[in-house]
Amino acid sequence: MDTTKFFTELDRCYAEKRIAEAEIYMKSCLAQAEAGNDPTGIVTVCNELGGYYRTLSRYDEGTPLYEKALNIIGALGQNGTPAHGTTLINYATNCTMNGQQEKALELYGKAAEIFSGPGYTPDFNLATLYNNMSLVCQSMNNFSQAEDYLKRALRILETLQDSRIEIAITYTNLANICSATERFSEAKDLLEQAIDIFLRESDGQDIHYAAAINALGEVYFCQGDYASAARQFEEALKLNIRDLGEDTDSCRTIKKNLELCRQRLGEEAPSC
Repeated sequence: MDTTKFFTELDRCYAEKRIAEAEIYMKSCLAQAEAGNDPTGIVTVCNELGGYYRTLSRYDEGTPLYEKALNIIGALGQNGTPAHGTTLINYATNCTMNGQQEKALELYGKAAEIFSGPGYTPDFNLATLYNNMSLVCQSMNNFSQAEDYLKRALRILETLQDSRIEIAITYTNLANICSATERFSEAKDLLEQAIDIFLRESDGQDIHYAAAINALGEVYFCQGDYASAARQFEEALKLNIRDLGEDTDSCRTIKKNLELCRQRLGEEAPSC
């Protein structure tokens, strides 16, 4: 499989918002890689297709893809390689979003052993790992450890080139911790920085931009500014539908947030 061609066409599908076509394309590439006995191609597509299903909240469809990729990596004697560590992170993220926290921590732990071991320098993979470990800790209400992991990620990202979008994502995650611990001023400052980066670096087209907008809405909501919160939630909902379609967990959560705002403002909740 021509990896460069694969990612070029996949990126084009996402850029043009042809989400359903992206799935068809990846499935076709996976079938071709399997027919051609191309283990590297299979691992590549399994990771990308698994990430696609994760984004659309179709977690159970991603699980066998990650398992297949890990089995191939092991059979090739490539455990401990960057490909192994990246697949572990991707699988763990899927488990996190599917409510399998213990499994996620187990997988993240294996990835941490790889990327913090001899021969590795801090890079995007390790920063991503710390970001994701933080999310698991947040889900377990261990906010202190969660914040520590995010600050580790930021220290790495600030030393890397072309990391502005990743820094914005990390600011958003850190802001969520600040909100959870009622540090709303800090949260708002971090989110404004994140939003500014998303606008400057991607003109608001990055798929993570909506999360920052939604998080800012949550800050306004917690501060009792329901009108401002509703405006942010409305924008976040439009962005989510634009990027991912409407049938996702993130859209359902935003709709609930917007409904709460409308109720607090004494308005009729939207029927959608």
